[in-house]
Amino acid sequence: MNEWNVAQTRSTHRRLFAFGALITCLISGCQFAYEYEVRGVIRNASDDAPLAGVAITLKADSLFKDAEPCVTDADGKFALTFAVSDGAFSPTEMPRWSLALVQSGFDEQVVDISPSKEPQRGKAINLISVVAYMKPIP
Repeated sequence: MNEWNVAQTRSTHRRLFAFGALITCLISGCQFAYEYEVRGVIRNASDDAPLAGVAITLKADSLFKDAEPCVTDADGKFALTFAVSDGAFSPTEMPRWSLALVQSGFDEQVVDISPSKEPQRGKAINLISVVAYMKPIP
C-alpha cells in the first residue's frame, strides 16, 4: 500500500470508530466515552534496532470499546485505538491499562500505560506515546 492509501484507511477507521463509539454511547444510556490512540515504537534493547512483527495486546478493565491486537511494522511502529467510559475514572482510583508485547526470541514484556488523570471532555482523541525496548532471550 502506498502512503496515501494508508492515510485514507486510517482516516476511515477513525471515522468508523468515532461513529461506533457515538452509537454505543447513545444505546447505553448517556455515558460519555473517551477515545484513545496508542502510538509507539518497539526496539531491540541490545542494539536499538526497530523490531518488526511484535504482537501487541491491550490489557485493560472498563473499556467501552476494545482495541484490536496489532503487530509492529518494518520500522517497529504500531498504533491502536480504544474507548473507555467516563465511569472508569473516579476521584480515588484511575483505571489500569497495559500493553503486552510478544515476539519470538525476546522476553515477553508488559508496558504500563495507565492514565494519571481523567482526560478533558470534548477532546477528540487522547494520545498515548510509547517507546519500549525488548530484551533478546540469551
